[in-house]
Amino acid sequence: GACGSVTNKAELTVADCFPSVDVMLVIDRSESMLGQPYNDARTACTNFVRNLKYGATNDMAGFVIYNPTSSLRVPLTNNLAVLEQTVANFPVADGGTCISCGLTNAQAALFSSRHRSNALPVMVLMSDGLPKIEDDDSPSNVLYFAQQAKNAGTRIFTVGLGAVDFSL
Repeated sequence: GACGSVTNKAELTVADCFPSVDVMLVIDRSESMLGQPYNDARTACTNFVRNLKYGATNDMAGFVIYNPTSSLRVPLTNNLAVLEQTVANFPVADGGTCISCGLTNAQAALFSSRHRSNALPVMVLMSDGLPKIEDDDSPSNVLYFAQQAKNAGTRIFTVGLGAVDFSL
């Protein structure tokens, strides 16, 4: 759609060699995301998890949220009710920003014992892209950890929300 418009549908086509995806949604809950950007991230999370195909051998999803620290809110699961409830209970946006913390936590979850070897590991990062030096993070750190995840086989998608730093 047009710049600034919101769509409620996204489709991820998985290559035939991967019958399913293991997706970690990585959500920025820093103070710079307060208000509409954070609300949009929560809505996007709910819409995203509702469009996966769940089952014992199908898709799984989980959540990592971050500000100056990172928290694994839900490890990979195929339980839609747990995922929806988790989004509803995300804590309020506040504090600084450590995007690298979110990336490394999500990558660890993607390669935990819950990850299925035949599933494509995917990370969806939702952020305004503003890492903070005072939170021991920087654009170069973010790019380094994203490259590490990519080198390990993880596909990374980013969704910019709010006052986005497009250089990152």
